Amino acid sequence: MSNIENREDLNKWKQALKAWIGGIAHETAGPLSAVRNYSQSVVELLDCLLKHPELSEQYPDLKSALRAASGFKSHVPLIIREQQNFMEMTVKKAQANEIKATLQPLIMKNLIHDFMERYPFRDFDERNRESDQVQLRLEENFSLNADPELFYHLLANLMKNALYALKVKGDGDIQIQLSAGKEGDSSNTLIFKDSGSGISAEVKNHLFEIFYSKTQNGAGVGLFLCRNIMGSFRGSIECESVQGETTTFTLKFPKV
Repeated sequence: MSNIENREDLNKWKQALKAWIGGIAHETAGPLSAVRNYSQSVVELLDCLLKHPELSEQYPDLKSALRAASGFKSHVPLIIREQQNFMEMTVKKAQANEIKATLQPLIMKNLIHDFMERYPFRDFDERNRESDQVQLRLEENFSLNADPELFYHLLANLMKNALYALKVKGDGDIQIQLSAGKEGDSSNTLIFKDSGSGISAEVKNHLFEIFYSKTQNGAGVGLFLCRNIMGSFRGSIECESVQGETTTFTLKFPKV
């Protein structure tokens, strides 16, 4: 982290990092807490059906569905606790003066699918889901050495920024595409592209600098961390953008 050269900057980095990851934890815990509240309502409705046998006989399928759904009530606190432990572990890995990645052999397509299942996409209604804005183009695949915890935060930051860009523009989509390097190439590629509001040339010049942000409540840590996470994977990340049209992040991972 060559941009952190003194103790004052290092302290700022640690504080901003904790705030950034804490924000992700908060966004994840919020939807899970809502699920827990809904589960409580399901339990109450199930109790009502049990107290009124005539309703249970009239709606047998509903009773079975409610009984199955009520089990989520006990699982949600465990999921939240697991997520908090995960965040704390990631903070410990990244709060020092360099990223402490625990590299292990992984399959990129599996990492993408795992991310899509875990990321707290919002569902505004049945026809308006954030996850529907994401297109996966995973016809190709490749192996890599990476830290799965840090990889999740890498993609989570890119996804959060992209969803914000779509919101600012009012429409658009997000594409995640894999490209396996050809024979003789030294790297494989993940392309993360959104057709949102884009990035100005001025902002792009400072995009990966720590504490630089032009967004409301931005800490200026996310993309700086992304660059250093990719460095810990012995890879690289680059950005190209046309303001008002597209933003494309190209992530290169060394072949293994």
